[in-house]
Amino acid sequence: MGIIFDAVNHRYFKDGDLKPSVGEIVNFYLNIDLSNIPVETLEKAQNRGTDIHLMCDKILTGEDFETIYSKEYKDFEYLRKKHKIKANSIEGIVYAWTPQGDYCGTYDLYDSKSKILYDIKTSYDKHIEEWTLKTNLYRYALEQNKSQVKEIKIIYLPSEKSPNKAEVFNLDILPDSKVEEVVRAYYRQERPT
Repeated sequence: MGIIFDAVNHRYFKDGDLKPSVGEIVNFYLNIDLSNIPVETLEKAQNRGTDIHLMCDKILTGEDFETIYSKEYKDFEYLRKKHKIKANSIEGIVYAWTPQGDYCGTYDLYDSKSKILYDIKTSYDKHIEEWTLKTNLYRYALEQNKSQVKEIKIIYLPSEKSPNKAEVFNLDILPDSKVEEVVRAYYRQERPT
């Protein structure tokens, strides 16, 4: 099962065929349109998110790193110790097949001992519905590949400008039928009413 991720264009290929990403599917389903946000604003937010994800990855793997995000560093270290966050799989690419169609994605952190799937979020606001759907698509893919998920947790590291505080919280595990509904809507190009 050859999966290739084109990080520059954020595209996934399986055996040479372009596959939709978890983000594409959920954004379609929830009708998330980012076209009204200035490109510079999106790029700045994406770069911040990428940098913080890398910082968290390096902390968990014990690698040396430098960061300009001292608040987020302190927040993550505090949350990591308080919640005993561990992961033996970081930035894992997954593939899933459903009767409605297939997809690929990259989850943030998974601990096979505790069976916890973690997703790191750095946005100003919380987007619970979006995050719940995305993490459940990752969960579905992991479980198809023989990894059990007992809990889904968000590691929320907002910027200093956000009124929200850094925290770890659980998301609901949705039934597989809901994941399949979301994928079906994407492949049929029919949003829920």
